[in-house]
Amino acid sequence: MKPEVVVFDMAGTTVRDNDLVHNALIAALAHHGIMIKNRDTLEVMGLPKPVALKILMKKSLKSHEVTPELINRVHEDFVKFIIRFFETSPEVAEEKGVSEIFKLLKAHGIGIALDTGFSRDIADVLVRRLGWEDQGYIDFSVTSDEVEHGRPYPDMLLRVMKHFAINDAACLAKVGDAPSDLKTGHAAGCGYVIGITTGAFNRDQLSAFPHTHIIDSLHELKGIFGLEA
Repeated sequence: MKPEVVVFDMAGTTVRDNDLVHNALIAALAHHGIMIKNRDTLEVMGLPKPVALKILMKKSLKSHEVTPELINRVHEDFVKFIIRFFETSPEVAEEKGVSEIFKLLKAHGIGIALDTGFSRDIADVLVRRLGWEDQGYIDFSVTSDEVEHGRPYPDMLLRVMKHFAINDAACLAKVGDAPSDLKTGHAAGCGYVIGITTGAFNRDQLSAFPHTHIIDSLHELKGIFGLEA
């Protein structure tokens, strides 16, 4: 059974990551003299970035030092770093086969949405840079700063359902490369909760979280949704 709407994550799922988010988090923290271990970023992938930064800061600072003001300052630097990269770097590209899958889904009348741990200002720069806006691929997008709770809560997916006037989350497919994607898809009750290994996590790591499928390529969605030619 094909879904009514497929909700894709961005970095690591539809957007080639190249450790960008990982490096930007580390750089923003280091700019404020806060040093973390590289592996610490794995546990916060996909989370709203202010939440991710708060978690990472608590590993290096005392709790009373992690103030909302400090989190805001570090997040502002993160946004500056990552927007500059998205606007200028030749490394910015979609993951292999993304446009092909978007076209196929549209041809079958399936809606396409994006949800992301990025804030709206970052997501908009990225969608424009990749040309998805001009191509008309994206029907709707929602970012972590537009809902009360980001991942792993289901708020972004509930916003997608509201936009498309969908009453049953079983009509949604959620696709993402991080455990937080799988958790949010499961929490919303999506009919498909699909992990993909193109990001920071391998098949075994993703399989430890609620899912219906684990894939290595977006091309596999054709078979899962019964869209094979």
